[in-house]
Amino acid sequence: MKLKLSLGTVAGLALASLAQGQAISLVNPSFELPGTGKISGVEKDGSGFGTFNAYFNAADAQNGIEAAQTTSYGLLGTESLQLTFAAEGSYGSEGPGGNYGPLIDPMQLEAQLYYVSAGSQVVFATDLITFNTQGSWANYTFNVAAPSAGAGDYLGVDFYNATTDPAHFNWVEADNVGLSVVPVPEPGTMALVGLGAGGLLTLRRRRS
Repeated sequence: MKLKLSLGTVAGLALASLAQGQAISLVNPSFELPGTGKISGVEKDGSGFGTFNAYFNAADAQNGIEAAQTTSYGLLGTESLQLTFAAEGSYGSEGPGGNYGPLIDPMQLEAQLYYVSAGSQVVFATDLITFNTQGSWANYTFNVAAPSAGAGDYLGVDFYNATTDPAHFNWVEADNVGLSVVPVPEPGTMALVGLGAGGLLTLRRRRS
């Protein structure tokens, strides 16, 4: 029994070390500080989580209204990245200043991860969310491997409205943005996981 607990503890600790991620600091990721540095979009009081959330307008050249956000995290080029956020399709209207109207095309929000090389943003991963209905918030998780080409460069995140009909002034929303990194496990860590699992299997066979 003592051996079983020991090997199980080893495996558990190893798995826990694999699951722990390093949070990457973002400025105003919940958009609760209007006018403070943010990830694209414009903060509005609405139906998000808290008082404010970000709105993205398809009529502005299908881009976010504000600048993208570059973090102070330098890529290793060997880690796994995770982007989390809440999003919904907001509404469509008849044009700038027009009345609310029915959606003609599905609303789309694109999340982008990029690194900054020689002063330029290099997008290396995108996640496209399509909304066929209005006003339905959901949580999204986007996992991607960091590119080796970006090693040593700063990581950034951006969103923009990718709806294909900007003339109809469609809006999409996002809130509660999170970015984290989980290093690729070293061979020694994986060996501990294998040792724990193998030990438990051996004990089960002896007891059967």
